[in-house]
Amino acid sequence: SEIPFHCRDDVHFLGVGAVDALPHLYHAADLTVLPSVWEAFGLVVVESLAAGTPVVGVNHGGVPDILLGHEFDATGQQGVGLLFDADINIMSSENILNLVTAIRKSLLVCRSPDISTRCQVRAEAFSWLSLGQYYTMIYHQVLNDEIPCFESHSALESQLLPSLAHVENKASKKMNSSNTDTVTLSVIVPTHGRKLLIKRLLEALSRQSMRDEMEVIIIHNYTNDGSEHVCIDWTLAQSFPVRYFRKNFSGPAASRDFGAHAARGDLLAFIDDDCQPIPTWARAGVSGFTLPDVGLVQGRTQPMPGQKRCLFEKTVSVIHPSIFYETCNIFYRRSSFLSVGGFSPEFITRFYGEDTDLGWKVTLSGYQKHFVPEALVYHEVFQVTIMQWLKEPLLFICLPYLAKKFPEFNSQLFSKWFLTLETALFNGFILSVLLSFLLDSPYPTVLSIPYFIFRFSTGSHMQSLSLRIARTFFGIPRSFLTWWALLKGSISARKILL
Repeated sequence: SEIPFHCRDDVHFLGVGAVDALPHLYHAADLTVLPSVWEAFGLVVVESLAAGTPVVGVNHGGVPDILLGHEFDATGQQGVGLLFDADINIMSSENILNLVTAIRKSLLVCRSPDISTRCQVRAEAFSWLSLGQYYTMIYHQVLNDEIPCFESHSALESQLLPSLAHVENKASKKMNSSNTDTVTLSVIVPTHGRKLLIKRLLEALSRQSMRDEMEVIIIHNYTNDGSEHVCIDWTLAQSFPVRYFRKNFSGPAASRDFGAHAARGDLLAFIDDDCQPIPTWARAGVSGFTLPDVGLVQGRTQPMPGQKRCLFEKTVSVIHPSIFYETCNIFYRRSSFLSVGGFSPEFITRFYGEDTDLGWKVTLSGYQKHFVPEALVYHEVFQVTIMQWLKEPLLFICLPYLAKKFPEFNSQLFSKWFLTLETALFNGFILSVLLSFLLDSPYPTVLSIPYFIFRFSTGSHMQSLSLRIARTFFGIPRSFLTWWALLKGSISARKILL
């Protein structure tokens, strides 16, 4: 029908168009409206959410399956759209009034900075990556007469629930449906290929003294090692809110960012799957936010007691306030995280440096920081191969960039030109080798002595003198690779850090 004259400047029919253009159109819109009442599922709704755009739809058919429990609250800080009531049998003025009211309300509250991320988080629950293999599994079972007849929809749902890629337990669903925020702390757990370790961590989280005031968000970068079954079984067994997401991110930074944006708590806690918190860890971390200007709280991290220390190992130790803000044990106020845009895009696909970058963004935005040693986490001591041990420092290539980006971070390093005292002493070792070669004299080698003394003195955790001596000399190739990574990063960032 022809558009009324007074609306022609405001209404445009785009026609069928090309499918490839839909993501751009969805993304360019402030709001997608689906007024049809007989939608079996509502693919348009999911497509819009995937593009980061909130939705208004009718409270009938398949649309409520997507939006119910995820509607906007009064402030727009929660939810991804609104449902409106309509008489499905007749076209009435009340239908139109309800639709207009829903559109106006949505446009007033959908300006939240994280709305796009919230929409995309919801859409992920319906993605092919999440659900495709389970559709295949169901068809296979039907063809082989393996699916029983269910007497009710709830029975079918309970049977298929463990197969969903986005799994929520009953406590989390109840909180969703009532829109009641009872969560103080959201614990975010990225995991990848560590079935036994994630099981140990989850069991430790179920023993937290403040579990009734927290939720757990598990982001599983999928591996077919049984981790999924461990996570889902644990999720469904808990009495407090837990959500499990199966993803395919390129690293833990993207998982943490996803989890933080999906969180409902006012506070965020990041912990890794190779850690084990003590029962009072969460409560101790939360206690650090006594003042409203505290943006982050660091906890204490120590190597797992009782595990054998060896020459070629990988673990984490943070017993004092750290300028690297390691995400294996750190708490953030959610508002401070969102105010700085979360993890920086340049670190989302990288494996190292994203935690340091986030910590400095928050502290330089005016937020205070605390260190709470009572928020104790034990970190796994991994026995690694010599090649893995030697190559680990190559990740330091991003540190000169961070030193340039944050001069305050650079000022905390050793003499502002060196990463640590050890790297400074190794530069003395390199200088001694070069001078000995150029001068054809052994005397410059005395410049290397402080390096060897330092390596020996910092090896007190070694269980024998022979291992301590071996650590001292095996440190030379590792220190060289550290020096090489920092040199390469310094050239790239045009900022000297050795």
